[in-house]
Amino acid sequence: MQIRGAENEENYLYSSIASAAVSKNIFMHVDNRFDYGYLTNPNSFTLDHLHNDLWQIFDNPLDWEEIYIHPEYHQWARKEVKMGDFEQPCSDVFWVPLMSEVFCKQLIEEMEHYGKWSDGSNYDPRLEGGYENVPTRDIHMRQIDWEDHWIHVLRKYVYPLQLKLFEGYWDKVGAFQLQLRVLDLPKSVLRLLPLIFFVLLQPWARMNFVVRYQQGEQPSLRYHHDASSYTLDMALNRVHIDYQGGGVRFKRYNCTLVDTRVG
Repeated sequence: MQIRGAENEENYLYSSIASAAVSKNIFMHVDNRFDYGYLTNPNSFTLDHLHNDLWQIFDNPLDWEEIYIHPEYHQWARKEVKMGDFEQPCSDVFWVPLMSEVFCKQLIEEMEHYGKWSDGSNYDPRLEGGYENVPTRDIHMRQIDWEDHWIHVLRKYVYPLQLKLFEGYWDKVGAFQLQLRVLDLPKSVLRLLPLIFFVLLQPWARMNFVVRYQQGEQPSLRYHHDASSYTLDMALNRVHIDYQGGGVRFKRYNCTLVDTRVG
């Protein structure tokens, strides 16, 4: 085959070989078996934190998910997976693989790096009323500028699982949908309601925080009822390696959850 074309032309060699093959009636096909990667967005990356990749959930979601979401998460989020498939150690308590060990380790390190743990008293100036009924030694997500990022995790990753585990429950403002429907509203407003419902029914959480338990400070927490429709309780460090004991006691069900799994 004779290869023709100017060497200064873009993709000269590839286009010339292809042209020569076509002229000889040689079959060609596109090979898409190789993954050449994808583009990342560096514009929002800063050096303000200890682990700056944690803050890339919005601008580089593929990289972020690969690093920080539990490797088994997607197999449990599949449509065919039902509530009965999840392990349930206590009534209405489910084991759910959500975050990776890397995430848990880096979140601990970020909180320790920030270092401004609450004093564990009922007085808490971070709250609107300044009073915490069941205080812990903790740092709120908003204190390290990670509140919006965690809410995004709830909406994108927790919400699909929650729909399986608590069927029929959408969010705390779900009842607002029924109230709106009975109003005598103009048609122009009614066309906006599906969008309004979508926004309102997104998962939302008022308090998101990391708690620290340790001897000589706060080793445990008294019995209480969380002011939430459901609670996400995640172990960040490794039992029998980083600590001994621990766990969660559900008094009403006479059930104790021990050896909590990271993530």
